[in-house]
Amino acid sequence: MNILQAKKLQTRILLGYSVPIIILLLFATIIGVTTKLTDDIGSNRARSNRVLENIEISLFGINKAVRAVRGAALFPTEPAYRESYKKGLEEYDDAVSKVDLEMKDEKQLETWKRAKDEVKRLEPISAEVMNLLKANQVPLAISKIPNLEMTKLDNLKEKLEAREEEIIAEFRNADNTMISITWLTIILGVLVSTLATFILGNMIAAAISREVKKAAVDIRDLLKNNLPIILGK
Repeated sequence: MNILQAKKLQTRILLGYSVPIIILLLFATIIGVTTKLTDDIGSNRARSNRVLENIEISLFGINKAVRAVRGAALFPTEPAYRESYKKGLEEYDDAVSKVDLEMKDEKQLETWKRAKDEVKRLEPISAEVMNLLKANQVPLAISKIPNLEMTKLDNLKEKLEAREEEIIAEFRNADNTMISITWLTIILGVLVSTLATFILGNMIAAAISREVKKAAVDIRDLLKNNLPIILGK
């Protein structure tokens, strides 16, 4: 086997080692990308769950406050309604800031603005009724109660919750898709690298076999041509 043949065989062996490694690195890169996408989807899904929770808390808080105002109008001397009114407003204020921070969907933001505008309409009326009750102007306070209509806000709340649940379902489906792609990539990576190793291994083995046979023929011819000289004949 001459130097050129040895180099050729060495190149084939190196190729046989490097191709499966390159294939595995390629599939590892794909898995890394899909894993990152899965993490991002998971984060967005968790965020949407928090948004949904805080929508419910915030609008339940304002609902509690309005119910407390109505109760206070019926029972002006009952202090529990004033406490419930304050607590409802606190719950709304705390949760609404969290929704403002994390809500991203454009349609949701538009609906959310309408809901907050409705709350802005209800808050001063509620405060006015509570102040009138505090001033012992019960009949006047009761006359304001019909203005505390919650139907519009309840409808907006249902719309917000339904849309956010759709968003969560979309993220869930995307998450499942990414997981399936990751597993498929892993399986394909193993199969392709195994197949490539098998094919290249056979190719290298065949190449080595040819080179060995050729070297054996060369040695045989060399001995045949030079044996008389070696033996002194």
